[in-house]
Amino acid sequence: MAVGIFDSGLGGLTVWDAVHARLPDVPLVYLGDNAHTPYGVRDADDIYDLTTAGVARLFEAGCDLVILACNTASAAALRRMQEAWVPQGKRVLGVFVPLIEALTERQWGDNSPPREVAVKNVALFATPARWRAARFSVNWRSGPLVSMSRRRPVAGSWMPLRRVT
Repeated sequence: MAVGIFDSGLGGLTVWDAVHARLPDVPLVYLGDNAHTPYGVRDADDIYDLTTAGVARLFEAGCDLVILACNTASAAALRRMQEAWVPQGKRVLGVFVPLIEALTERQWGDNSPPREVAVKNVALFATPARWRAARFSVNWRSGPLVSMSRRRPVAGSWMPLRRVT
């Protein structure tokens, strides 16, 4: 079984690297949708359409599991995909819940009182669409986090990407 990793660009290569380090014998297929990046300036339906098209390509390439390494795609498309689109025998997962679990040293759904953890501050970079997605704010509120403050973006645009071959 191959595992697909999907991102709207190249940032998901960090996820590819982490998965490969932990599961070196599992075949990995990476798809970065550089043709349509950035996803964060698009509306939710457009993000859903682009994400399902990319994930479908990974399924066609032999992947039974696809990890959405794109936070914007996870926020705007993942739940809808899981509920109404993912074919039988296939799975699509995001990276946001595991991130919260790692930062808080708790499993998702653990509603015990907050406790002291090693991580004190986290910088999360998010696109406008990621912040607008209801799933994002629900995940923060329902997860095992004590508090979060939101700041305005430092820059108004993305760095240009270069094709990697």
